[in-house]
Amino acid sequence: MTAAVADNAAWCESVARSLERSVSRTPTVWAVSEPPRWYPHRITLTAGVEATDAVAGLPEGTDSWVKDSYGDVELGEHGFTPVVHASWLHRPAGASVPSTDWSPVESAEELAGWARASGSAGVITTSLLADPGVRLVRLCEGARVVAGAALSCGTEVIGVSNVFADGPVALETWREVTAVAAHLFPGRDLVGYEHGEDLTAALRAGFSSIGALRVWHRPARPSEVAHHADRPHSV
Repeated sequence: MTAAVADNAAWCESVARSLERSVSRTPTVWAVSEPPRWYPHRITLTAGVEATDAVAGLPEGTDSWVKDSYGDVELGEHGFTPVVHASWLHRPAGASVPSTDWSPVESAEELAGWARASGSAGVITTSLLADPGVRLVRLCEGARVVAGAALSCGTEVIGVSNVFADGPVALETWREVTAVAAHLFPGRDLVGYEHGEDLTAALRAGFSSIGALRVWHRPARPSEVAHHADRPHSV
């Protein structure tokens, strides 16, 4: 689970830095002051983090998100509510099975199509193409991207995230993503986290649940809403 948490923080940092957002970290908390859409302000990196440390530096009254990586930080007294209950995932390294249909994203044009299809335009940008810790993969029908995922490879494991498909993400999509990840990075375990139907599909595709995490949200006070209205919420 420690490796999964570290990989997820590394992925969030890659996305934040690609958008020139300033990030920092202590031994226990990763932080960004202006996270990209859908990304948290804070990520706890170890178990047993004090609530005051998890929210340190977050201005009172502003829209804020904290990823409680070990599901053990209680932030209710700071105005937060848990809005996502998810499970960390792990899949041991498996045999490398070539995938003829999936391919890595290699150009700005291909990335633009991937970002549009995944709903992450403006968040996943061409700056990530130069990041050695990131590989984006896709499945196309003609010129149209119909499925894809992000693979983060900056740590000892391979993180699988942002899995999407044209329609509900089904078991077959997870199996294909797992196969292409094993082909691109043979001998390395796969990690990630999911909840809801995506969690069910990932478990059926061979992942195991290895721990719980929560995402906490504190909404902006009414007087702050207008000031921050142009900033998309992050998770």
